[in-house]
Amino acid sequence: MSAVSAPTVDDAPVGRGMLLAQLNLFSTDDNAEAIRVGHPYLMTQTGKWRQFDLQRYGFGARAYGELSMALSRDGRRVALADPSGLVTVDLRDNTFRRFDVPGDLPVDVDHAVALEWSEDAATLFFKDRNGRGACGPKGCALDVTTGGLSKVPYNKFYATPGVVGETFEVQGANSSHPARVITHQVGIAPSVVNLDFRLFPTTGGGPAAASHLAFPQCSRNRRARDTSGVVVVDPSTGEVVAMLANERSGECHLGAQVWLTNRHLLVDDWRSGGLWLWDVHSERVVRVATSHTTGVNMKVAREVMAQRLQANLQ
Repeated sequence: MSAVSAPTVDDAPVGRGMLLAQLNLFSTDDNAEAIRVGHPYLMTQTGKWRQFDLQRYGFGARAYGELSMALSRDGRRVALADPSGLVTVDLRDNTFRRFDVPGDLPVDVDHAVALEWSEDAATLFFKDRNGRGACGPKGCALDVTTGGLSKVPYNKFYATPGVVGETFEVQGANSSHPARVITHQVGIAPSVVNLDFRLFPTTGGGPAAASHLAFPQCSRNRRARDTSGVVVVDPSTGEVVAMLANERSGECHLGAQVWLTNRHLLVDDWRSGGLWLWDVHSERVVRVATSHTTGVNMKVAREVMAQRLQANLQ
């Protein structure tokens, strides 16, 4: 409830945040009405909460269902979207820009989802939920300075940027090909590697890229080799490096949130709202956060969270 009574970022500036959180439509929390499903809350590095004045950004008085949201790796930029438009907020001075049709910087998008900042926060990647307009069915990249919009050649639901100019896309197994990772690089033909594991990736958190690629998968049956959980693969060879399984086969509630180092992956559980730090090399899993509510969507600022959990990353 401390989030509900928290000041806005305008009234109490923070410069940058560590985590964005909102209740999703599947929350069964008794206080969901008070906490406001879909309303985003920002946590600072010291664990204090802040709210956003959504009306100032041009959104409705109450959040639309679940707002799409993203937090840059340095914690200084936030992106929020619903069917009325897309807004970026710079926490350093609390200025914002709205992208919609018509708008300050017109963008022909029905509803931006799967928002993700580039490493330098100069570009915002997303997919149009309705698969129409300028983004087409796969997704697009928005230059947040100029408002320039360009289509991307991969399905943004299952793709994530790596180093500058590189994007990894995961494709599940089907009747025509095994599961695979496609690496897209600017100016170079995509490279494809098959995965040596029968995978069915989901959109519930991830993919996340570092030296390895992590993503959630949801079993389509109860065979052991199709266990649900978070899978880590080597994108250059297709080798499965590790897997963190859900407690019960067939349940799908773990997500690959973000890599804090090349071996430490932050895993979130949208059902319980918990966060775990998984050392992929040693297979050690440590709980780092517990939520008092259920059904929580989260986005983490990689640099800020890594600093907060520095003692756990040794």
